[in-house]
Amino acid sequence: LKPDCVKVPLLATEKRAAIEELVDVLAAAGAVGDAAELKAAVWQRETQRSTGIGEGLAIPHGKGAAVKRLAMAIGMPTQPIEYDSIDRKPVKLGKLDTPPRIGLCRNVMWDEFASPETKAALEGAATRAKAAGAKVTKFDLGPEFAELFSRRGEINDYERACGLAWEWAHHREKLSPQMTKTVEQGLALPHARYQDALRLAEHCRLRLETMMKNVDVLITPAANGEAPVGLHYAGNPAFQALWTMLHVPTISLPLAEGPNGLPVGVQLVAPRWQDRRLLETAQWMMGLKNE
Repeated sequence: LKPDCVKVPLLATEKRAAIEELVDVLAAAGAVGDAAELKAAVWQRETQRSTGIGEGLAIPHGKGAAVKRLAMAIGMPTQPIEYDSIDRKPVKLGKLDTPPRIGLCRNVMWDEFASPETKAALEGAATRAKAAGAKVTKFDLGPEFAELFSRRGEINDYERACGLAWEWAHHREKLSPQMTKTVEQGLALPHARYQDALRLAEHCRLRLETMMKNVDVLITPAANGEAPVGLHYAGNPAFQALWTMLHVPTISLPLAEGPNGLPVGVQLVAPRWQDRRLLETAQWMMGLKNE
């Protein structure tokens, strides 16, 4: 998603016009060759079944020769649009009416992985949110989440070994050294230990849901430092690993810059199934950066 593919507000007031306006946004950004062809493709998909997924969100989509690359456009209409959504609610991209309740979560990787610029980005985001009226409180995950972080590799290794069983049996010499090591570790892991790790993960998911009753989102590091220079390395994924295991929606926002002038991300985390809350709060947080 690129900045020139975001349109606020959308001028359309009905479903088909909104879809066509978003396609025009993609065309203006150079992501679409023949806009008319893509409009027809997206509308054909829409007539098969509504892409209104509920809670004010819709994800119209389509494919065809007109599309040059995978691309996305996002728009927020000036007023709700009737969309035949699954919950019968009109489509809109919500805007927070009141400041959110934020949990400041330094998490289990803070001391070992977080660089000074990452720590500064998180503390700065919390300070700006509090100054804008948000209720910001300290949020500690606790030892059970630290244990899950240390054992997530067992789940990953075991499931990758299962998923690559055919490749391992027939073409193991073609696997990379890193993947070979992963499969070997997964094959060596007792099934009972894998099941125990799964039980721990589900326990932590339910525990987190209870712990987040009094906050709308958590803010936590997105990466160990600023974005790396070049395309050879995407960065350390450690700060995403735990949230992936917990099955919660997250979004990373470029709220600061590091020593090289590259973005430093702050990650927002919402409870399971609260994607709308996550996006609303992200929009609010980005508004603070732009003020």
